[in-house]
Amino acid sequence: MGVPPDEKGGADPSGVSAASLQAVESRLREAGVAEAQIPARLRDAAASLLELRERLEGVRPEALALIERGDFEAAAAALKQDCELSLAPVHPDRDPDAARKDAELHAAAAAIDQLNLDYRAAADKYAAAARLVRGAGEPRTSAGSEWRFCMAQARALADDGAQRGQGESFLGAIESYDRALDAVSRNESPFAWAATQFHRADALLASGVNDNEASRVEEAVSSYQLALEEWTHDAAPFEWARTQHDLGEALQRLAEMEDGIERLRPAADAYRAALREWTKRAAPDLFALAQGNLGDVLAVLGARTGDEATLREAICAYRAALGELRREVAPQEWARMQNNLGNALEALSEHEFSERKYGRG
Repeated sequence: MGVPPDEKGGADPSGVSAASLQAVESRLREAGVAEAQIPARLRDAAASLLELRERLEGVRPEALALIERGDFEAAAAALKQDCELSLAPVHPDRDPDAARKDAELHAAAAAIDQLNLDYRAAADKYAAAARLVRGAGEPRTSAGSEWRFCMAQARALADDGAQRGQGESFLGAIESYDRALDAVSRNESPFAWAATQFHRADALLASGVNDNEASRVEEAVSSYQLALEEWTHDAAPFEWARTQHDLGEALQRLAEMEDGIERLRPAADAYRAALREWTKRAAPDLFALAQGNLGDVLAVLGARTGDEATLREAICAYRAALGELRREVAPQEWARMQNNLGNALEALSEHEFSERKYGRG
């Protein structure tokens, strides 16, 4: 999908320049990002571009002008010398405000690297930003700048792992989330603490799946459960639902690794919990995602236990998901869901035939 300028001067409705979004879209396509993922990735990029404008406007206008033209490499080069100077050895009595401003400059450079899909370089700059604010003596009890930069470093490393299949990057992300946990107080910032646990769990899950390491997936389950202690249904319903869904995925992965059924029932319960908030009306795409995953879990459980009611519930879940999936938008997911629905129908038919031929017991 293209990013057309509006009639009045090349600004996207999001408020950022069309040229910068077109540059992002070009990089995403060159990297082979799936068509269905591009709209969401462009929305994320628009948010990042707006943050860059806030950071650089009035401070580094020349770099901002390059960004808005879509020349991210030149913008990165414009900030490079400033970043290098800020890391030079300085007097221990350096002004803390100056250190924090330098940290924000590193964060801006990191955000440009992320737009260029250079996640490893971005992670290094976020790490430098965290070191700068740590050296400035910022209190570590609240969700302050150090926590924010540690979280950003971890996300960049997780993105690098997902992009390149690098297990080392996932492990680095987990370490960065651990540092973020050290920089935030659960008592003073319970939601920030919960967010850290949630994203740490996502990194553990990705790492465990990537390396076929069940112990990390088990640890992910524990981190999701900790996040749910603060992100309760009443206090944070959307975050609660998202955590329930990802908890279900972690339990489903453990079931695959262990080749048993003990994890399947709690996985199904977690997906059902997510669907309390991810309704067809409120969030049709998320509804389809959770219904499809619920169908996968129930289909395996029904096939292994021979329970017809479970297989029928799996079939209902697949059909509910297909009711919201658009073939032209997500053809591969639509085809996968149709195939899984067919398998569940076949399993139910075989079981019913066996029941008729041989009887129960």
